[in-house]
Amino acid sequence: MRGKSAHGAHPILVVPPEVKSLKLKLAMVCWRDTREARRAVSDALPLLQKTQQVVVVELVPDESGRDAAHGRVDDVIAWLKRHGVAAFARVFHWPERNNPMEKLFQYGADLIVAGA
Repeated sequence: MRGKSAHGAHPILVVPPEVKSLKLKLAMVCWRDTREARRAVSDALPLLQKTQQVVVVELVPDESGRDAAHGRVDDVIAWLKRHGVAAFARVFHWPERNNPMEKLFQYGADLIVAGA
């Protein structure tokens, strides 16, 4: 999530008030090939480097986009690996009419990284 200031966008970490610390066992990178997503992953790199497992997820609205999505998430995983982060990929078919957050929250990630 990003906030706006007089100097442009910057990262925001939102933590529920009852949380005393971040576990950082599983981080989920919600990927779309956009400038915002690239910036979010770059800004989150210090936290991702401290996380035990990282999954890069892309949701595709139809099966025909699955191969291209795998190529995109593989590029993200290669970039993360160059920065010391081991990650794995998941590409899911998820029709646009459905709320993608339902699928994403099933993972139970401690940290979700997404562009906005």
